[in-house]
Amino acid sequence: MNTECNQVEQKKPVKERIHKISHVMEIIVKIGRIAAIIGVVGISGLVLFLMLCGDMDLLVWMGDVIWHSPIHIPDMDFGNLNNWVSVGCLIGMVVELIFTVLFLKQVEEILAGLGVDDTPFHEKNVKHIRKLAVFYLVMSLIHFETTDGFENISVGISIMGIIGAGIFWLISLIFEYGCELQTEHDETL
Repeated sequence: MNTECNQVEQKKPVKERIHKISHVMEIIVKIGRIAAIIGVVGISGLVLFLMLCGDMDLLVWMGDVIWHSPIHIPDMDFGNLNNWVSVGCLIGMVVELIFTVLFLKQVEEILAGLGVDDTPFHEKNVKHIRKLAVFYLVMSLIHFETTDGFENISVGISIMGIIGAGIFWLISLIFEYGCELQTEHDETL
């Protein structure tokens, strides 16, 4: 019995642990978001390069090529690479990375608030968690299959995506309830 009391006394208060862990997680999420932004910029540059220098028909009207890649680099050999398949795949990666950046930004906002505020139960966190649910659902539903270029971009139903989005939505409702309890608690004091 006495050892249990000593263990409880040695444990840091929950608020302090929340502040500390949320600060560390905020740094990790920020690094991940920056890496995703760098990925968006780098891959977008590669798409632009392929479209400008990839010996591609960029605009075709009724079988006539209206606009072809404007720059030709003689020593650049793309071999058997189908540039439209590559561009389609890369654009799919950019879209997925953009949603990853948006998702991580919401996580970062929540963590920043947890590291400062006395309570996590704020309406702003409810909104951030609901946005997480939407971004998670969209990220899990869009699938890019680029075997034929842009012809195989599909939207599919992912059970795990729906479950994950539902869990985020449920957490937002729990936080909303926590906000109501926090307001009642603050008003009684």
